[in-house]
Amino acid sequence: MRRLVGSGLLALTLAACASTPARPADGVGSPSSPPAPTDPGVARTVLAVIGTPFFFLFKVAVCATTTVIAAPAVAILALVEEPYQHPKRDELSEGFAKNCGSPYILSP
Repeated sequence: MRRLVGSGLLALTLAACASTPARPADGVGSPSSPPAPTDPGVARTVLAVIGTPFFFLFKVAVCATTTVIAAPAVAILALVEEPYQHPKRDELSEGFAKNCGSPYILSP
């Protein structure tokens, strides 16, 4: 019974997120007028909500891979002569920030 109630509440929540907003009271959107075309913002929002868990997992995997590769590379760069060390370290830092930095969620 609890599973049935939980499934029903989840379905209602998703339906409420996907429903269109109420029509304004100024008469512009009267009930006799045809419905407006689907707003692309709703589709983007739904895709962002569904895609965020996958994006998060992919981002975490890429960040972990970057860490595994970048850590030894920085250690090797510590042994390199000074003029070559800083530009390469800056490149590694930028790549690490790009792969492991925000955002971790998709925005619509």
